Amino acid sequence: MTTRDMRGSGSTLLRRRATAIALTLGSALILAACSSSGTTSSDASSSEAAPASSEAPASSAAPADSPSAAEEAKTIGVVLNNAADSNQADILRGYEDAGKEYGWTVLSVDTQGDPAKANAAISTFVQQGVDGIAAMVYQGNVLQSGIDAAKAAGIPVILNGANELVDGAAAAIPVAAGTEQGQITVDGIEGNGSVLMFHYPPGAPCIAEFEQSTAVFDANPGVTYESHDVPAPGWEVEGQKATATWLQTHPAGEGNLAIWGCWDGPLFGAIAALNAANRDDVLVYGNGGEPLALTAVRDGTMTATILYDQYTGGGIAGAKLLNDAIAAGPSWTPVVQPNPSQLVDASNIEAICTEFPDRCK
Repeated sequence: MTTRDMRGSGSTLLRRRATAIALTLGSALILAACSSSGTTSSDASSSEAAPASSEAPASSAAPADSPSAAEEAKTIGVVLNNAADSNQADILRGYEDAGKEYGWTVLSVDTQGDPAKANAAISTFVQQGVDGIAAMVYQGNVLQSGIDAAKAAGIPVILNGANELVDGAAAAIPVAAGTEQGQITVDGIEGNGSVLMFHYPPGAPCIAEFEQSTAVFDANPGVTYESHDVPAPGWEVEGQKATATWLQTHPAGEGNLAIWGCWDGPLFGAIAALNAANRDDVLVYGNGGEPLALTAVRDGTMTATILYDQYTGGGIAGAKLLNDAIAAGPSWTPVVQPNPSQLVDASNIEAICTEFPDRCK
């Protein structure tokens, strides 16, 4: 079995991760305050938290379907599962940038992985009279009360990351690639070995990816796996602790080993634990294509990840769907529009970094 390339030392990776965490937290803080972008974000620490608003600046090069000056400006509400997730930050940025072209005011709220807070946030947006709502990486069924309130008010709701449509939703943009991720994991351990899985049950993509990958594992009798749920925030610390414990019962030289994450986040902690234990015999498979994950693939400390262009395929595309649904009104037909993905490993990492240079810094 191919071992992990340890060209990047543990101390170097941890220093890079500290920098990445600082950048991510910095981005979250920027999103939480009024800025020159004309968009605002708030923290739904209670069901009474309401997003502030500011008007989005008009673009000098608006697309053909942008509103004319005579049309009424529109307000869009964006509900994040967790603002600390870099992929959700990319989706939000897509909505914000598209919103400038459409003449929107974009509001956002961080619901910290709590469906009750997400439903409350949707209801608050409905009470504020927004024109459209986007909700990130929640399964539609756990947001049904909020979606019902929006439907009653004639407000379309886009479900970014949801695996399927639910009644009242205008569109779903699924991102699950669990079957592919499960298969490359099985191939990596040659159809025989043990897998540690990191799962985040409140996340819609994680639910689908976990179900799809475990179905692949179950179809291969030589593969055993154990699942560990992680919190949000705190996924990286939990990933490191769980991996350190798992390594104690899975010593080197006693079978093929892999670590699987329904998204990249907990795997950064897992890599830190592998480095601390001087273990280069464990393959690591992520999902999401976060910037640090691409760096880890490049360094050889992560075997592979699944990349989504969340800015374009999630945010820009979601904004286009929402704009069209608002314009169509009751005549809109709900759609499912998957966000395409691509596998990133040692064979194509340099090409990926050329295509997405901002993700490989």
